[in-house]
Amino acid sequence: MIFTGCVKCNEPIIVYYETGDEGAGGAEKVTCEKCGAVNFVELISFGGITLSEKDFWKKHPSAKKRKRNNE
Repeated sequence: MIFTGCVKCNEPIIVYYETGDEGAGGAEKVTCEKCGAVNFVELISFGGITLSEKDFWKKHPSAKKRKRNNE
């Protein structure tokens, strides 16, 4: 699991991810339940880097969107 906080209001965010899970090295898009801000949590083995939507696309301009299995 990755424990982090919203980039806008610091509301706690939990992303269910374990090292070796599908999506390693990618990012999980999470919308804050409190303020509605879009956050991207990078899926790395320790911790997690949380970026705003603007900062994520600036850092990863060639990132591709992928569908999750349940969508």
